[in-house]
Amino acid sequence: IDANARKSTNPDLGATWTSGFSGVSVIDNSMINQVNSFAFAPLANNVMLAVYDNGGGQSCGYNCVPPGSETEPRLTNLGFRRSNSNGSWPGVPIGSQGAGDGNVFASNATINQNDWALVPVSNSTIYAFRAKAAGTGIDGASYNAASNSWSLMSAQPPAFAAGQAFKAGAGLFGATDGTQVWLFFVNTDAANSILHSRFNGSAWSAWTPVTGTDSGTHNRAFVSGAPIVSANQVGVIWTEGSGPYTVAVASVPVTAAPPPPMPTVALTSSANSI
Repeated sequence: IDANARKSTNPDLGATWTSGFSGVSVIDNSMINQVNSFAFAPLANNVMLAVYDNGGGQSCGYNCVPPGSETEPRLTNLGFRRSNSNGSWPGVPIGSQGAGDGNVFASNATINQNDWALVPVSNSTIYAFRAKAAGTGIDGASYNAASNSWSLMSAQPPAFAAGQAFKAGAGLFGATDGTQVWLFFVNTDAANSILHSRFNGSAWSAWTPVTGTDSGTHNRAFVSGAPIVSANQVGVIWTEGSGPYTVAVASVPVTAAPPPPMPTVALTSSANSI
């Protein structure tokens, strides 16, 4: 029922990888149920940030949730832990009821464990997103490395329009080009459209369907993809059906970040100039 992490002492740089993992460090054992999903973001100087679901509830004393009130596959919040300066993990003492470094969001929201995403834009700009409890929108949080804490993004993901709602359990996928962020999720309409929005660093675009996914009747079960934008394309993958699944792949064109504005220069001359 713990969140565990370990560091490999052998870098994965060649055609093959020699495993060299350290011992397991328990970085959070405050959960009633098992942590089921991890995501990692690199910070400066080989420090790592781990973000994980809290397994459907936490014991009283740390954002108290009554035991048994939340069960798999739900979660109520995301926990996080920052590694030591050498990339190893500060563990929780055995026998103690210890948590990580805290929660990503200040308030709980009971959602499916699939429905969140970590998007590291750079080692100093990191965002976390989750579906709202009723599927009515998406929450966004921003990490502050100096204080090792999270706060709500000043520009929250856009509100849903009529006919748009988050399909529970179908995942939340995020990608970045190192400057901007794109989010994707499955809508609850008959087509199970895949909707996406772009964050340019200050504002979000409206949710719009990925071309070709907004017609017919489909049962899209899960959306994911390549987290890094390449050649102004996002690779998106999703499953359809109820098992065995059909897997579909699409390359979604995205808008590149606009270049910075050119500086302006004002030329003045005196009345006596020749």
